[in-house]
Amino acid sequence: RVIRRILAHVHTINSVALNDDCTVLITASYDNTVKFWDLRASNREPIQTLSDFKDAVTSVITTENGIIASSVDGYVRVYDLRSGRLHSDDLKDPVTCVRLTEDGKAYLATCLQGTIRLVDLKSGQLLKEYVGHKHSSFKLEAALESGDCRVLTADEDGSILHWSILATDGQPLYRTPGAHFKAGSSVSCHPSKELFLTASYDGTAKLWESKSSESSES
Repeated sequence: RVIRRILAHVHTINSVALNDDCTVLITASYDNTVKFWDLRASNREPIQTLSDFKDAVTSVITTENGIIASSVDGYVRVYDLRSGRLHSDDLKDPVTCVRLTEDGKAYLATCLQGTIRLVDLKSGQLLKEYVGHKHSSFKLEAALESGDCRVLTADEDGSILHWSILATDGQPLYRTPGAHFKAGSSVSCHPSKELFLTASYDGTAKLWESKSSESSES
């Protein structure tokens, strides 16, 4: 049952996150804002609104000191909420998803035009690029498998692709064609086991076991 309803945004909500103790809800929207909500309070107004975005905010994640948000305007914005600082990285292409590495030192940005970028969180330096998948129209996601050893996405053809995080040529190690019959919409990896979950615009979600070897395509 619904225990609370918040009329949060004037447009579609693309992403939500919670702080460590689950007392603050963070929402990112197509209305170009990120808002913070105190779940303990009866007040229905946000406790903070971030309006630095020039286009839709596609994803938001929490960090030790703040949040990271991606946008269709091509920027990934890193907010240190303790110090009030904002650092913006211009990735040139619309960004549909951002994920943090396990050590918290870099983030993975899924960009339109078929590029996934690994970026140093502190400096904004581009560390790696991963290509070879189709991403031109839909909001796709990429994720890091347990231990940050491989990058994973489900692309617009419905294929699942895996890259070594250390890939020098940016090309995938292997792919699973036809995993879904429509574009992938979401991907999430188990924090400790070699399992991952994919969701698709075909209306299905599927649980997979990662390949133990990094050999040929299947």
